[in-house]
Amino acid sequence: MILSRRSFLKVAGLSAVAVAGASMFTGCNVNNFFSTGVVYSAKAGSGITEDTINKLNESKYTNAVPGHSDLYSNNDGKCKEAVQNQLNGAAKLNVEAAKGVEVDTATIVHKLNDKGEIVKENGKEVYVIKAVLKKTESTNK
Repeated sequence: MILSRRSFLKVAGLSAVAVAGASMFTGCNVNNFFSTGVVYSAKAGSGITEDTINKLNESKYTNAVPGHSDLYSNNDGKCKEAVQNQLNGAAKLNVEAAKGVEVDTATIVHKLNDKGEIVKENGKEVYVIKAVLKKTESTNK
């Protein structure tokens, strides 16, 4: 087989693109650099149903906010703003469960398993934002 300089450069270029593109296929989870998981609950007496909370916790549009958990540590205001923005965006995408609710409080906490133990992935503790929801003011009137 004769390998010309031109053929070699084509193969070398395609190989470089393949190697660079392979990084896109790594596994992602809620403890990555791109998102922080969100766990919803309802404020007592808010009138938000368990079904609404379950739908929000399961929706791919509402179960995480952009950015690593370090962005939200020690800043409940930033947590609340990020979750509210996520809910507003989901409502515009016609996620019914995101309509008519707003964030009452939001705090970054350790993610816990069913036994109440701190979840660790790749040797590091996993954090999520615990968001407590209430009905929006306009739906209360």
